[in-house]
Amino acid sequence: IRTIQKEQNAIIRNTKDKIMVIQGAAGSGKTSVALHRIAYLLYHDRQNLKSSNILILSPNGVFSDYISHILPELGEENIKEMSFDLFAYKQLRDTVSDCEDRYDEIERRIRFPQKTSLSEEKQSMEFINLMERYLVELEDRLMNFRDVEYNGFVKTESEIIELFYFKFQDFPLLSRMEAVADYFIDEVETLRDRDLADDEKDLIREKFMKLYVTRDLYMIYSQFLKENGYKGLPRVSYEKRKLKYEDVYPVLYLKYRLQSQQGRSNIKHLVVDEMQDYSRLQYEILQRIFSCRMTILGDRAQTMDDKQQDVLKFLPKIFGRDIHKIIMNKSYRNTIEIASYANQLAGIEDMELFERHGAPVEEKIFADMSHVAEEIVETLKLDEEEYETAAVVLRTEKEAEYMWLLLKEILGEKGFDIKERLSYLDRNSTSFKKGLTVTTFYLAKGLEFDQVFAVFPQKDQTPLVRQARYIAATRALHELHMYEVEK
Repeated sequence: IRTIQKEQNAIIRNTKDKIMVIQGAAGSGKTSVALHRIAYLLYHDRQNLKSSNILILSPNGVFSDYISHILPELGEENIKEMSFDLFAYKQLRDTVSDCEDRYDEIERRIRFPQKTSLSEEKQSMEFINLMERYLVELEDRLMNFRDVEYNGFVKTESEIIELFYFKFQDFPLLSRMEAVADYFIDEVETLRDRDLADDEKDLIREKFMKLYVTRDLYMIYSQFLKENGYKGLPRVSYEKRKLKYEDVYPVLYLKYRLQSQQGRSNIKHLVVDEMQDYSRLQYEILQRIFSCRMTILGDRAQTMDDKQQDVLKFLPKIFGRDIHKIIMNKSYRNTIEIASYANQLAGIEDMELFERHGAPVEEKIFADMSHVAEEIVETLKLDEEEYETAAVVLRTEKEAEYMWLLLKEILGEKGFDIKERLSYLDRNSTSFKKGLTVTTFYLAKGLEFDQVFAVFPQKDQTPLVRQARYIAATRALHELHMYEVEK
């Protein structure tokens, strides 16, 4: 413990760098370091930083509850925590009624591995450049200028154009005409020598807003897609609008480029976990939303994509050169047997392993899920004092739910306290329980368990599912069982 503390104290006490990026191997303690750094800052900068000034963008809904178990000293702090997908969904409620999240995208890629996903393409630098070119064209195409009259006061078309393109050119496009309207309202109030009533102001603003061909981000983005060779969005009413995951962040980017947004000055420190799962476009959006200090952490080997990406290559281009990079290549979580096995799965050769030995990794093949469930029940060691947590990690939601039902039936017959000690963790879960947890590989990210049973279809050797096996394996602290199912 003293060795770990000595290595990590320098990172925790670093308060100078505006943006700290921690690239750490699975089990290297990067999450613990980031959260202890927050605790340190809260303690040493009480006058300027409160827990309510901190936001954690976490991988899933149980993260905050989970860290309250492993870091009790932070459990009482009122630190905001949410996933970036939830944040995006809240921001787009005025545009669409619903959005897919990352988990929908993963599930679809597993079910249809041959079908091309446009998610990566639509969040690339090339796609951002296409949107930027389109935004320049919108300056003219989105407008239908004409005279605006109110009770004998007229703002001519040429005067509006002058204000729109020159005086208020720094305003976002869809907020610019409101500035022009307020300018006209000030003129009317000055000439009348009295303030206008709110309903009068609203009427004037409405007249100016009608000079836009459309202000609907959904329609603007759909037109952009069609003009650049992509399929447009369905023309449906607001209630039926649901964005595919591949379109969520492009639309959010357009919103922040086209509309004035309220500043988030109340957030003074942002923690971004699982940085390898964020696209270039998502980081561009974060840079526009938050101007505060950041702690960004992750492990590029634990990506949920078919191939790894090194975000350290483009982060300085987005956030500037004021980035302090820290590499943590020593793993403390797993035994040498588990870590070596996991590293072999991912082709990792440069990780330094902590000298702690345990049982060898068990590999077995089963005919079906029922036989797997019976084996898990026989091998489970939760009744022993040394193991408080265990997990069954599977590929998809349907497989996880099916396994949970099988275990519920078998364990129930054996007198196992199902209500208290068996839990199914899905995307809507908000609490983490000790005992046996059944979940998918993508929801297990960031968590760790004493004993792990990884269950995957033997035939599925796609790059994404090979990556899933690695993520599942690195969740195990002491004991790992890798099970393959024939059908």
